[in-house]
Amino acid sequence: MLIAVGARTSPLSQAQVKEVLCELRQHHPHVDFDPKLLPSRGDKDLQTSLRTLGKTDFFTKEIDELLLEDGCRIAIHSAKDLPEPLPKGICMVALTKGLDPSDSLVMRPGMTLASLPPGAIIATSSERRENCVKELRRDLRFCDLRGNIGQRISKLDTGEADGVVVAEAALLRLGLSHLNRLRLPGVTTYLQGQLALLAREGDLEMQTLLRCLDTRKKTLYLGLDAPEIDYQVDLHHYPVIKIVPRPLKNPDLQHAFRNLKSYTHLLFTSKNSATLFFDYLQRSGYSHDIMQDKHLFAVGQATAEVLHLLGGKNIQTAEREQAEGLIEVLENCDLTRGHVFWPHSALSRPVLKDYLSKRGVQHYACAIYDTMLQKIEPVPSIETFDEIVFTSPSTVQGFLAIYGALPKEKSLKAIGPITQAALDKLT
Repeated sequence: MLIAVGARTSPLSQAQVKEVLCELRQHHPHVDFDPKLLPSRGDKDLQTSLRTLGKTDFFTKEIDELLLEDGCRIAIHSAKDLPEPLPKGICMVALTKGLDPSDSLVMRPGMTLASLPPGAIIATSSERRENCVKELRRDLRFCDLRGNIGQRISKLDTGEADGVVVAEAALLRLGLSHLNRLRLPGVTTYLQGQLALLAREGDLEMQTLLRCLDTRKKTLYLGLDAPEIDYQVDLHHYPVIKIVPRPLKNPDLQHAFRNLKSYTHLLFTSKNSATLFFDYLQRSGYSHDIMQDKHLFAVGQATAEVLHLLGGKNIQTAEREQAEGLIEVLENCDLTRGHVFWPHSALSRPVLKDYLSKRGVQHYACAIYDTMLQKIEPVPSIETFDEIVFTSPSTVQGFLAIYGALPKEKSLKAIGPITQAALDKLT
């Protein structure tokens, strides 16, 4: 078998390819690899500053296009260069263990940080790296830095810089560990020193072949929505529950929206209740203007962000992501003349309703959606995962309905104390 491998032409990228292929040959001695090297936009454009680029495809686009066009079966990147999200049709199949993730300040032979003259110039393309150096010497000046590692180091010889900040892993891979350098303290770039191996989605042969190099935690995530991108996790999203909105003609919903003008405070205990409420608001013929003078309360930042995106104003957020956290916020509110509306899941605990009743606050609680269990085929094999993530008590019940019991040999992670309590009852 001959496998084409796509990568950049830079010396560091070629060293990375050599590192990966050397290890792969140990696991697959009968497989041959054919490197396909081409420059990326980031290699050609040495004028654009990297400080404000963010997680773009500046160093990866050309190689990923080669992969999508079937010009290669594998693409190898510095993991820290990956865009978010990955291009459609491409997936990460392995993340290597990597080398030293720290940053290093390279100086001329014999120089130390203390012996650098006042106002010495340090070259770096990263604001974070610049701040790390400033913590050590406030008087130093800085200039932008582009080019491959050799070109960057050469600025010491030309006198353009008195110090150059680069990744320690890059120096190690290029055999430059003899250089005079100081490892910088502090947090480094996400995934620095690690290599990402990409393949086309659905290429099971490459997924199997490269599994030997993959250091990611294999996670089965049972919640409704997949979490934010984390390239250090090999995440399989398998929702065991689904949201079923109640029809707008439901008598309780009709009553709730007939009285919408009278509500002064609205409580949102999930992203789903926020999304559905604003959907019902529009379908009921109301303008968003009706919400301008109302006080909105959200459990957690995620729910608050949804409210903001939907046009909500006057949002207060309970940092503790449960009903009790919202009660802590409400304790500081004058609800003497308030009329509180709480749209919620049919499975919500009655904690908020009980609190408002005990406090004597006029309120109306209305279930606007049901949470149903679902079984999607094919059912993932538990054996392939290291960790299972539960996001609600409903996901615990959904998992049990499908798999019968909680696996004792796997790591079980609960999102939130209520979900943890549901797990604790079964373990």
